[in-house]
Amino acid sequence: TSGERVWKAAVSPESSPSIADGRVFGIEHWRGEPADRLVARTLSDGVLVWSHALPGARGPAPLLAAGLVVVHAADGVVAFERTSGASVWSAPLPRTAQAVQSATTMAAATGSGTLAVVSGGAVHLLRLADGGETWTAEVAPHARRVEGPVIAGGALYVVADGAMLRFEGGDSPVR
Repeated sequence: TSGERVWKAAVSPESSPSIADGRVFGIEHWRGEPADRLVARTLSDGVLVWSHALPGARGPAPLLAAGLVVVHAADGVVAFERTSGASVWSAPLPRTAQAVQSATTMAAATGSGTLAVVSGGAVHLLRLADGGETWTAEVAPHARRVEGPVIAGGALYVVADGAMLRFEGGDSPVR
């Protein structure tokens, strides 16, 4: 490539971008608006395709899985259809982690259609299809910070107050 800038969106980005299906998804703050926005732009020229106001959504990049764009905002987890931006489901699990890009609070296991969400000191497993909760556990009852969920090899990993925790087997539905 020539290294020339192809396009620029004159907004304040509040997350890293996620990219799929010829689109770039991110959280932006628009001048004069009180709330952050989840946006979808064309990858080729940056044209706005759709957007939704989502207060308190700044932080990590939107999660892309199963044809959805999923964001953990201040009031809960919300999922939108990736192509049209239509609302698909929401779950009332408030984001309690810091609103910074490094404070990841969600992970998807697309093989099982599972979404792990950290809220407070608990981890909640939701179905990607409809946001229904299938399992929840207080993983570190006295931890001040629980974040960074990862699902791999039938196990759930989280970071709690700087320690790595692994959960598997028993009544855990992570597969």
